[in-house]
Amino acid sequence: MPWVALSARNDEGGGGTGASVTGMTGDYIIVRNTTGIIRCLDIPNGCGNITFKYAKAYTSGSGIPTLGLFINGTQYGSTITASSNAATEVSIPVNVNGEFDFEIRQLTSSDNGRLAIDDISWTGLNNNPPCVVPAAQPTNLVLSSTPNTISGSFDDSGADNYLVVRSSSSTLSSNPVNGTAYTAGQTFGGGTVVGIYSGSSFTNTNLAASTLYYYFVFALNSEDCTGGPNYLTANPLTSSVSTQAIPPCIKPSAPGALSLTAANNFISGTITATGASNYLVIISSASTLSASPVNGTTYNAGQAFGGGTVVSFGSSANFTATSLQANTQYYLFVFSAAAECTGQPFYNTTPSTASATTTNTSTGIPAGYYNAAEGLSCQPLKSALKSITATGYVNIGYDGVYTAYQFTDIKPSTTNTIWDIYTDDNNPAVPETFNFTYPANECGNYNSEGDCYNREHTTPASWFKDASPMYSDIQHLLPTDGWVNNARGNLPFGEVTNANFTSIDNQSKRGTGNNFGYTGTVFQPFAAFRGDVARIALYMATRYEDQIITTNWANNGTAGAAMLSANEESFDAARRRLQVYDTWFIRTMFKWINEDPVSQKEIDRNNAIYYQSGQGNRNPFVDRPEFAALIWQCTGVVPVTITDFVAQKQ
Repeated sequence: MPWVALSARNDEGGGGTGASVTGMTGDYIIVRNTTGIIRCLDIPNGCGNITFKYAKAYTSGSGIPTLGLFINGTQYGSTITASSNAATEVSIPVNVNGEFDFEIRQLTSSDNGRLAIDDISWTGLNNNPPCVVPAAQPTNLVLSSTPNTISGSFDDSGADNYLVVRSSSSTLSSNPVNGTAYTAGQTFGGGTVVGIYSGSSFTNTNLAASTLYYYFVFALNSEDCTGGPNYLTANPLTSSVSTQAIPPCIKPSAPGALSLTAANNFISGTITATGASNYLVIISSASTLSASPVNGTTYNAGQAFGGGTVVSFGSSANFTATSLQANTQYYLFVFSAAAECTGQPFYNTTPSTASATTTNTSTGIPAGYYNAAEGLSCQPLKSALKSITATGYVNIGYDGVYTAYQFTDIKPSTTNTIWDIYTDDNNPAVPETFNFTYPANECGNYNSEGDCYNREHTTPASWFKDASPMYSDIQHLLPTDGWVNNARGNLPFGEVTNANFTSIDNQSKRGTGNNFGYTGTVFQPFAAFRGDVARIALYMATRYEDQIITTNWANNGTAGAAMLSANEESFDAARRRLQVYDTWFIRTMFKWINEDPVSQKEIDRNNAIYYQSGQGNRNPFVDRPEFAALIWQCTGVVPVTITDFVAQKQ
């Protein structure tokens, strides 16, 4: 960026003759009179705060210089008086998006009141537009209740999210404040925040029975914009309902049959539900238990019980027992329980039982895993792989992802060093600038690169509105530097030629480039891991093709930059289901797949997800890379590989 200084010089600083400023190192710029300007034009990527040092340049003379900061010709901050020869640092908030022109102008005309300027810096600002107030509130709030729970649903009005507040009063004493993100349980306007929801339904638990509650729903915008959230405060959607009276407990039916899946060190199971409120799951190495559950007692995971251990207690019909011994037989016992009744929980003490033996295989594709996909191509192959990747899948939860990283993402030859694909160089001969230790360096807050690692949704969570099970699918959740993850934001992957952010060691970049005709902003990971994220992108397009189409991910956040919307590129519904991604994006992913073939890191991670994480599924494009071409060659947008052909002379 070219800088221009008018009516100025820079040869009198750093101990040179004439000027006598303290607190500035080396040469600095001296400007004089009202023609004195330091200027830089067309600076990209916006501006948050501008910081610089200023001082009166000379001790002689009675003139006192004043100065102002001008952005795009408009003064920001108040006029500054430089009355001392000691340097003073000032930081002025600007918050201007896009390209901007920068000027520091001397505002006085006295020749002996010259001004010294040094150490100019500024923080960038994303180029998202300011958040706007949603156009409309949601409509049609429908509430239903049990003794301790109220569930609600409403019609989406097109806002990014919705703030739901509960109160015992029919009115709130205040409205939500723009720029404030409220959290569940926070007191607000005489009520309590239930939560902020991206979807159009909510559930509010732990309520008092036989009590009237009022609910208020405010539309808000906060995604891909600055200054949010911005709330529509006029006429929030409201309704009320009373929780039901607590009935006497009735013994529930015993649970149905158990379906168990065993791996090396976990057993996952599914309960055939029979209408009970909750299920208590016990695991034991013995075929019988020495005790039965006691009515009115809630048991916690990990608690010893009847010679076994509590796996879980809750409403879910799915469970996973972890940290088991390989090649060992275990017995599972499931008791049903009634809730929201007097004396709850109220148990049926006749359990459903089953046993399974953990395996003793830590690597490799299970025999027959891809039998249903053999000999297929195009959409039939993609549909078969969708079914295969869903079979046996267990949602380990978002917290469970952090737990699983000890198996899936520790560097070889180390016991606890996290493999970070955004800042590592994948070269053992070159020491990393930063190394993250599991679990000590898990993120809370971060202020710079190297502070901590967190869970990166390689397919941004905003693309599927934080919905389950995508939100906690470890296949696409990789540990990455928190600061660099934040720099990526919700951008699609692509190749960068004009970077506005580069991580330390030049491993990852954000910026623009020409990706098969797409010139928008993208994020580029280090070359050694581009094939990894490309194969994960194909996994997501396969595992979740139904959700992608039915909930129209392309309309969420920045997803439209990379995902096909209805009728885009003149594709019909079948072609959109097959291809999923925009042509530029799928071509970029295939370029990366070819440049960065499946690595041992990916193979090891795929095995660990299947055998050790508890999730229990595999990425087929790691196991069988040829599946990618067999599917997406049918779109006509990636090169076709011709094999086994016969030439015949006519």
